[in-house]
Formats: sequence, structure tokens, C-alpha cells
Amino acid sequence: MKPLGDERTHYLLAMGMAKATRTDLAQAMEEGALDNAAWSGMVTRCRSCGWAENCGEWLDTAIEEGATCPPTCVNQRRFLELREKSEKARRDSDMAVERAGRAIARVEALRQSR
Repeated sequence: MKPLGDERTHYLLAMGMAKATRTDLAQAMEEGALDNAAWSGMVTRCRSCGWAENCGEWLDTAIEEGATCPPTCVNQRRFLELREKSEKARRDSDMAVERAGRAIARVEALRQSR
């Protein structure tokens, strides 16, 4: 079994991968899609990853472009899930705001018709 890599290094790699793939970890935590234990698990998985030596080089180019998480990343599926949940929450929020706006418009129209 491969020994775990340095915690700080892999924390930074995981943060970099989140940034490169435009995965908003703070938003995921606010939405309840990610908690401290799950984030810790992601960093630990990163620490055991055999591709970590190449990750830094990949991140150097990917962060500026915005990228899809490479299939070699042990957290690829998790980053995708977090982005999908955030996008759904954003769409749901936008729809709720739209519905509220229509309801307010109806109330205003009723007030004006009286």
C-alpha cells in the first residue's frame, strides 16, 4: 500500500482541483452537499492518489482555462456531484424567485384593480 502524501500538499491540490473545475466548495458546504468529514475524506483520497505527482502540472494549465476533472483524479466523481448539486440548487432558487416575483405582481395587480 502506498504511504499517504503530505496533508498540506494534498489539501492544496484538492483545493486547486476544485478551483480548476469550478466546484464551489464553500457553496457546497452552505447547501449541505459537503461537510467537514466528507471534505476530509476527499483530501485523504487525494493523499493516496498515484497520479498526484502529475496533478500540480495539470493544475498549472487547467486553472486558467476551466476544466473537466481528469479521469485520473480519485475525486473526479465527487467534484462532478458537487457541481451538479450546486447547479440544481441555483436553478431551484432562481425558479423560487421567479414564482415569488409573479405572486407579487399578481398581488399588486389585485390592489390596483380595487
